[in-house]
Amino acid sequence: MKHWKFGRGTSVLAILVVLLAAMAPFTTLAADHEATRTEARFVVSNGPPINEGTFWQDASGGIHIRNLVTADELTGDISGTSASTQNVDVLAIEGCEGGEECLIGVNVWGTLDIEGEAGGWEGRFVEAISFRPDDMYDLGFVDLTGTGAYANMSFFGRVVETTDETSTIEGFIYTMATPKQSLNLSATLCAGDVSWSGSYLSTGVIDGSGAATGNFLTVSSEYASDSNIYGSVEVADAGGTATLEFVGGGREILSPDTFTSHGFGTFIITGGTGAYADLYGLGRVTGTATAMPGCASGFGVHVQFIGEAHMN
Repeated sequence: MKHWKFGRGTSVLAILVVLLAAMAPFTTLAADHEATRTEARFVVSNGPPINEGTFWQDASGGIHIRNLVTADELTGDISGTSASTQNVDVLAIEGCEGGEECLIGVNVWGTLDIEGEAGGWEGRFVEAISFRPDDMYDLGFVDLTGTGAYANMSFFGRVVETTDETSTIEGFIYTMATPKQSLNLSATLCAGDVSWSGSYLSTGVIDGSGAATGNFLTVSSEYASDSNIYGSVEVADAGGTATLEFVGGGREILSPDTFTSHGFGTFIITGGTGAYADLYGLGRVTGTATAMPGCASGFGVHVQFIGEAHMN
């Protein structure tokens, strides 16, 4: 359990920096003809705020921060300096005066724009933390796409350890090879009690149809007009499986008759088995979650992945 502090400035940063995974350039580039998936582990040391953004506390004791920008030091397989724009909702039990035990959870989301000597990284991060005794979890994800000299590189990682002063991130640097093939994959998934399930249809480097399963994490609150989303979709056919993960944004559209949420972001193929064990890919993802009469639950999501992939 983390020891959260309440207040402005560095005490709040102890909550925020869990997801500050802004990347400096990875030092080893793969050869142009070969796609690679290389493990990366690094530590983010909390730095001072560049811009403190907007801070307020609601009637229930919850803390809210918008557009906070911080500068941090990175050491390990990825090293350098980073900056990120963050938004935070610390949710508390209304009327509770007991301190830490009053916490319900923490939502953190934002964007990254990293500059390096030869190129940079752009992307998003999300984290959701629950302190409910019967449903405790800490889930954080970072999704980056390289620019400049790193244009054929991507990073996908997870927060694996945090203290009041540092956060440790583990993930993979993905490099794409040439020539690339197109990928156009559509999946329709129905909401279930634990996960989502359905089917997919694809053309390009994955060509055909089969079963699809997914999991989605939405980070938002009544104080956020938009949300950030993590998603994982696994597709399977007779040849094997492929896992596509993404971090993106979303916007809810409410009407008297139905609820609809539109999402967007970038995806990375983070793993595979069988015929897809050596498949590497990235691109854009869009999705719509809404009422679907064909689903037993009455609710589902349609996700579209369009990008490029390479089979080693």
